[in-house]
Amino acid sequence: MEAFTIELAGIAIAVRASCPSTRQLCRDYLTQRAAELTIVCTPEDLRLEREISARKDEQEGIAPVCHSDAYLETLALYRKIAAAVIGRQVLLVHGSAAAVDGQGYLFCARSGVGKSTHAALWRQELPKLGHTVFCVNDDKPLLRVEADGIYVCGTPWDGKHRLSRNCSVPLRAVCFLSRGTVNEIRRIPRREAWPLLLAQSFQPPAPAQAAQAVQLIDAILQKTAQYMLRCNMDPAAARIAFKGMQDNEI
Repeated sequence: MEAFTIELAGIAIAVRASCPSTRQLCRDYLTQRAAELTIVCTPEDLRLEREISARKDEQEGIAPVCHSDAYLETLALYRKIAAAVIGRQVLLVHGSAAAVDGQGYLFCARSGVGKSTHAALWRQELPKLGHTVFCVNDDKPLLRVEADGIYVCGTPWDGKHRLSRNCSVPLRAVCFLSRGTVNEIRRIPRREAWPLLLAQSFQPPAPAQAAQAVQLIDAILQKTAQYMLRCNMDPAAARIAFKGMQDNEI
């Protein structure tokens, strides 16, 4: 079993994994810091991930996909990390996070709506307006709750496009996307944003950790602005969304 230490959201995590490809996945996040947590991936973890994958395929009405042990180990590792870091004020969310001039913006939506595509438009269009833009994480960033605000953090689990950066930036806004024929954005109250963020957040099975996750969602919504964006995939959507968020102060 291979042993290495990674740093995610400011937390040093010792990993014990069987597949060499797991260390390769995490190569940009390796650290020499003393570990604060230890995560061990076992054959039982892989078996559970295989069952979860099969249930998901059944719910979606597709034939079960036979994933490799190496892939399943990466899923198991991140699931166990996500549960372990909740107690350290860190929450895993499903979304695409971009940094613009040092400020973070998180796009959340159901799979297939186009959050990664919209985030890519920000990287394409906003530099034309003089802004510095890069992707923090395109799939599963971590949000760290601090006294002075929320920070969105890169991770190795960054989606099929492999867009991630080992960094942490202050999170200014969370934007929920839906498809539309015209581009329009509006500020939404926390009560409207709450179930939307809950649906895109990691929910651990342990009741105590689930309660902590709820508290983190509350803190994230209190310390950021939330928006609803109806958009098409025209490049103008990025400019309209960004301007709409700048016109509303947190």
